[in-house]
Amino acid sequence: MNNGDFTVSSTTCRATLAAGRSCTVTVSFKATADGIRLASIPIIHSGTNALSHLVVTGLGVSTPTITAVAPTLAGRGATVTITGTLLTSTTGVTFQALGQVAQAATSFTVINDTTITAVIPANLSGTTNAPLATAVAVTTRGGTASLAGGVGGLTVNGNPPIITLVAPASGVAGNSVTITGSGFVVGGTTVAINGAVAAIAATPAATATSITVIVPLAANTTGAALANAPLTVSTANGVATSRYTVGSTPILRSFTVPGRATRGSTISLVGTGFTAASTVTFTTATGTTVAAAVLAGRSATSLSVVIPLTAVQGLVTVNTVGFLPSALEFVVDTPPTITSFTPTSGAANAATKIVVTGNNFRTASVVKVGKTNVLAFTVDSPTQITITGLDPATRTGAISITAFGAVTSTGTFTVVLPPTITTFTPTTATANTTTVSVTGTNFVVGGTTVDLVQGPANAPTAVLPQTVLTTTATTITFRAPAGTPAGAYNVRVTNVAGFARSVANLTITLQAPTITSFTPTTATGGVTSVAITGTSFTATSTVSLVQGATVRAQTPAFVNPTTLTFTPAAATPAGVYTVRVTNAAGTATSVATLTVLAPVPTITSFAPGTSTAGGTQVETVTGTNFIAGTTVALVSGATVVAQTATIASSTSITFTPSAATAAGVYNVRVTNSAGLVTSTATLTVVGKPTITSITPNPGAQGKAVTITGTNLLGTGTVTWFASGVTQTLTTTTRTATSITLTLPGTATRAAGTITVDNGAGGVASIAFTIG
Repeated sequence: MNNGDFTVSSTTCRATLAAGRSCTVTVSFKATADGIRLASIPIIHSGTNALSHLVVTGLGVSTPTITAVAPTLAGRGATVTITGTLLTSTTGVTFQALGQVAQAATSFTVINDTTITAVIPANLSGTTNAPLATAVAVTTRGGTASLAGGVGGLTVNGNPPIITLVAPASGVAGNSVTITGSGFVVGGTTVAINGAVAAIAATPAATATSITVIVPLAANTTGAALANAPLTVSTANGVATSRYTVGSTPILRSFTVPGRATRGSTISLVGTGFTAASTVTFTTATGTTVAAAVLAGRSATSLSVVIPLTAVQGLVTVNTVGFLPSALEFVVDTPPTITSFTPTSGAANAATKIVVTGNNFRTASVVKVGKTNVLAFTVDSPTQITITGLDPATRTGAISITAFGAVTSTGTFTVVLPPTITTFTPTTATANTTTVSVTGTNFVVGGTTVDLVQGPANAPTAVLPQTVLTTTATTITFRAPAGTPAGAYNVRVTNVAGFARSVANLTITLQAPTITSFTPTTATGGVTSVAITGTSFTATSTVSLVQGATVRAQTPAFVNPTTLTFTPAAATPAGVYTVRVTNAAGTATSVATLTVLAPVPTITSFAPGTSTAGGTQVETVTGTNFIAGTTVALVSGATVVAQTATIASSTSITFTPSAATAAGVYNVRVTNSAGLVTSTATLTVVGKPTITSITPNPGAQGKAVTITGTNLLGTGTVTWFASGVTQTLTTTTRTATSITLTLPGTATRAAGTITVDNGAGGVASIAFTIG
């Protein structure tokens, strides 16, 4: 029993009911599960006291669900399959297009509890041609379930196209034809005639009921009229079909030669639909067309023509009045021409490359220089050939090309042979001064270089390019550029074919240096690099800064014979200097001046960290740019105490805190003419110790004594000196004003001195006697 699913909502029955009488009991049913649900109402019979039951029943039905619809894109009147759950008791199916009222399915069939098929109403969404997202709803005894339209749901296409009229009903390629009907989608309609897509005409503009197209050439390629060819109008909503008669169009299909011939040749054009009015044109080099002479004997399938003398490769077109032209590509072979080539000279070897320009090179088969075939060539384009390598046997001559004819260049290509050196004079030269003349053979004007070399012929250790002055076939002159290092060299002459190297040596003598300029003109000592430009600089050249009679040597770096660099030494005093460069041949001094700025000092560290004012301990400061005139001060807040410093080097300076320095904690400040720097670390300055008394005095071995004074604290020792012997004493207590200690039993018994050392350069002594 499922008594919990039933509730007595009202009754007209009293506690007792007489025989033959009736009353009403109203029972509410709310199923807690699917299926048949049962409950009973007990009845007691007063005469027999027997018990009977009135059974009530109900059917539990849950709300259905829709999980999918297929297909998701369908037209009006189409059948779709709806899947879900609890669909057995379906009583209705509706479709509701976006923005429209719901419409009942034309019919539906319950397949099983999870599947229904339904027919979309033929008039769904009115007259619109656009696809619409459509919601699907299913109603059962358990309620209604729905699935939204669009993505993941159902989209119903608009009205399919309908053709009511095609006018005119016949035509040829290129004619326009207007199709009237309904359901056309502007921008979404395709028209095909005999399977060939037709271009939509710009005017008149397409509408939902009318569209004008141009009959395509491919609609009829049979050579005869084609009656009742299919004409289709297609949209996303469907396809409509009608008929159209396509007349015959002249079509060029082939040539009797394999697509190429020379100018002036006679060729035959093969096709269909040729008429007595058909004409033929060829393409010219300017992109225009030129008419060909049509010979007698033409037919509907053949035309014989003479290739015009100005024709080039391009389209050959058959033109017939009233019809679209028909064209095929044809190659007109013309003899080659050479307009230029570069370079005009080179070596006879595989590395030589020559670019030849002209026309009609496409079919080039043979290329020669002089009488010898080139090693290789490439046809880059109809107007360019690149020769890549000459046979070593090649000699000077014209360039010839064979390609549907032959052509020979008017100019000649000069084959360059390796140079030779007979002699040169003089055999000693000064750089940038002496002109050297080399005699030999095969020197090429504008194509020969001269070097001075040292080391093996095939792997020289030094190669110095020279300045060529004049060149003839047998003589070349040059001058060694300024800065050429002194020494003995071989002379090497090179052209594209190879090189020659002299057996004799050319001796280059060193020239005194020159200074052209230097940059920058202001530099900070120890910081700024200065570049000197000039001539005859060597690896042993020296650089100095000159100020009156004072010459300050610098440390240069050799870059090349025309460039030296140096950084003014950090110790160089600030001032204005001239720059001097010296080599083994002489000295050059700049006219311009270099302003040297003192570098701002830096502090890396100092030690020790505690010192006595007026004491003997030396503080050493380490850093940079400690130049002449650098000073040291101790700084505490607004208090600045000058110190007496000694410059040990540009990186080290020393001082001892002066007696005038008050005890305290200070930063160390170093100042030079360029600026100052203050340490982040601190120096503790302590007062110099003093002894005011010692009691008892005299003292005794093994007895305690007390030293009284000031600044007695520290890490230093307390010593006893007498009779030339020093003994270290052990303190018992030690404060700034008092020290207690016990004299050792071995202490020397005599008059002497007790000394207190604070360990920071401060000491104090007092006379004392041990009896």
